Amino acid sequence: MKTWLIMLLLVLAACGPGQDGVIEESETTDEKRGEETMPDNWLMELRAEQDGEEIHIELEVVNEDEHDHTLAFSSGQRYELLLRNAEGSEVYRFSDERVFMMAIIYEEFSPHEKKTFREQIDAAELPAGSYTLEGELLVAAIDNEPLTEGESFTQYVTINLD
Repeated sequence: MKTWLIMLLLVLAACGPGQDGVIEESETTDEKRGEETMPDNWLMELRAEQDGEEIHIELEVVNEDEHDHTLAFSSGQRYELLLRNAEGSEVYRFSDERVFMMAIIYEEFSPHEKKTFREQIDAAELPAGSYTLEGELLVAAIDNEPLTEGESFTQYVTINLD
C-alpha cells in the first residue's frame, strides 16, 4: 500500500503544478534560498565556468553515507538549470524545448559515490554582466521516501560573463 501511495505521489509530482502552483512575483528565488536544505548524508556542488561563448556547468552529487541509497526521479529529467540576469529575469531554462521520458527513474549510489552531470549553455547572445545560475537535482524520493518539506537538492552560483 505504501509503495502505491509513493508511486501516486511521484506521478502527480511529474505532472507539475496547476494554476495554483504559479509562483507570485513576490516569491523570488532569492527569498526562497534560506528555506531549503540538503537532505542528510548528501552533498551537492554546482560549478560554472565561462569558456569563450559557452558556459560549462557541472552538477555533482555525493552520497556521504556508509550505506547504499537510491534516488528516484519522476521523469527522465534528472536536473533543471535556470540562468537569471541581474534583474532576476530568466534568460535560460534547461528544460525548454526538450522532451523527457515520463517514467520513474532510479539512480543508485554506493557509499561515498559521486556522480557528475555536465551541460553547456550557449552564451553567445547574452550580454556581459552578472548572472545567477540555479541548479536543482529533481529528486522525488530517497530510498522510496519522498523528500520532506524544505528539503531540496538546489544550489546557486554567480557567473560574471565577459
